[in-house]
Amino acid sequence: MPDPDNPKPDTFDRLLDAMPRIAEAVNAFGSEKNQRAALDALIRAIGVPDETGSADEKANPVLRGLPTLQEPSAPAAKDEDHEESDDDNSPKQAKRRKGKNGKKSYNVPKNLNFAPSGQPSLYEFIEEKKPRTNDEKSLLACYYLSEMMGFQDVTVERILAVYIAADWSPPAHPDSSLRGAAHRTGWIDTANTDSIKVTWKGETHIKSKMPGEKKSAG
Repeated sequence: MPDPDNPKPDTFDRLLDAMPRIAEAVNAFGSEKNQRAALDALIRAIGVPDETGSADEKANPVLRGLPTLQEPSAPAAKDEDHEESDDDNSPKQAKRRKGKNGKKSYNVPKNLNFAPSGQPSLYEFIEEKKPRTNDEKSLLACYYLSEMMGFQDVTVERILAVYIAADWSPPAHPDSSLRGAAHRTGWIDTANTDSIKVTWKGETHIKSKMPGEKKSAG
């Protein structure tokens, strides 16, 4: 008497040979219901008997051991009211948050000493170098913070503090403006905006080309 839990060898071999093509055809369907219907039809088409008339593996021993077909789960819906952040507990991340208008807000330090001992004050240095463009102002700010004030990590917030102390209008989007200056001039390195660096090219410019020569009228 044939064992219902062990299909005939030739039937089983046919099923194994056809499995790669069956899997490819079945997976072309989007829903699990359609995949099951396609699997049932394909199994019958290659001559494997279905004693119950169903492709359910509990009822048909031939189908036992076949991989369960599952429709990919839909991605979880985004909560539009929740702003994503890399790490809300990170001190540096906490400095910058987007306001309702989409602009980042910055925690600009208010107690920086712009007249360090043994160095020209910020105002004296500005008067000496006379920056004319925003790119030169950003270069001067970065240079003064690192070389005159000794900061190893020049941040966007500290550069904004220089702009405010010098009574310059800060850019609307400071981080983007600094990255743009780095791209245009190569004077500063903004690969890490929490540790902006003056490049060799920027140091050369501020030492030998600022202030620039005034263009003669006419």
